[in-house]
Amino acid sequence: MAHDHSNLLEDLRNQQAQERARLPKMQRQDVKARLNLFKQSLKIKAVGAVEQRELVKQFLLQEEVRQKEERQQQHQKHEVHLQELQRQCDSNMVELQHLQSEKLSLLVSREREKLKTLDEEHTMELKEWRERLVSRKEILEEELTRRRQQQEVTSRRSSEPDTTKSSLHRISRFFPLPSFPS
Repeated sequence: MAHDHSNLLEDLRNQQAQERARLPKMQRQDVKARLNLFKQSLKIKAVGAVEQRELVKQFLLQEEVRQKEERQQQHQKHEVHLQELQRQCDSNMVELQHLQSEKLSLLVSREREKLKTLDEEHTMELKEWRERLVSRKEILEEELTRRRQQQEVTSRRSSEPDTTKSSLHRISRFFPLPSFPS
């Protein structure tokens, strides 16, 4: 933005320099035209040659004063325009900085709200996970206890002699069992 403002100021300065350069040429042309009109009016009034020279000198002095005033007016006008543009640019910069500050504060507050929401969600998820953890722990402990009990039952059975029919069948495969009449 500052670059744009400096470009605007530079453009205005260039334009004013061109106007300052054109002004003397325009003034010379204007003086020639006014002098010719003044001389014609003197001829019409039938003024003498000596008096005519004096009146032309006075006229040229008046024209110099008028041209000087015109240049001063132009200079003042240019200064005022330059100052107005500078004030406008400064005002725009202040306004832009204010807007950027507001946008930044809005962005920061929105991001804080998002972070707060995410933090709350995370806290809730962690709380739910802990609650489920307790129940899963109980389930796992029950499962572990049940398996231990099964192992204990299985280990007690393996330590006792097996007299079931399936165990007899296994033994009979390897050894012939005598059959007793009943």
